[in-house]
Amino acid sequence: LNELVEGAYVIEILEDSPAQKADIQDEDIIIEFDGQKVKGDDDQGLAKQILQKKIGERVNLKIWRNGEILDKQLTLEAFDE
Repeated sequence: LNELVEGAYVIEILEDSPAQKADIQDEDIIIEFDGQKVKGDDDQGLAKQILQKKIGERVNLKIWRNGEILDKQLTLEAFDE
């Protein structure tokens, strides 16, 4: 049986965003944000976790990409679209 990956599905990465700088890509699934699991059934879950942090903080992410789990680190920044 196929195992479903639970997390936040990345639809689009904006140019020059902190996510792009951390090499997060379209279609990645963020499965862990700074040590906390990201739940796929709570579409606001990741946003809530980000809002608990401060600009300038470094956070660790676990990302599922093409069957592999990758560890990424990024610095939170203010970002204007």
